[in-house]
Amino acid sequence: MVLPMNRDANEEVLRQFDMNMMYGPCVGMKRIDRWNRASSLGLSPPDDVYRLLTSAASEVCADSLWDARV
Repeated sequence: MVLPMNRDANEEVLRQFDMNMMYGPCVGMKRIDRWNRASSLGLSPPDDVYRLLTSAASEVCADSLWDARV
């Protein structure tokens, strides 16, 4: 999958990851921690999310959509 170049599009990809309960709860943890946990459990989280979270050029928020809201 090609990563969107637009910051808003990147955030939308990450919001979709946050909303997908297939990868477990996201409250109280960083997105990369959730991705790593899901990967270690064999849940196959999206590679594009991992690339966004680990890219030095990416300006995305490390916190989940729910951080400080729940």
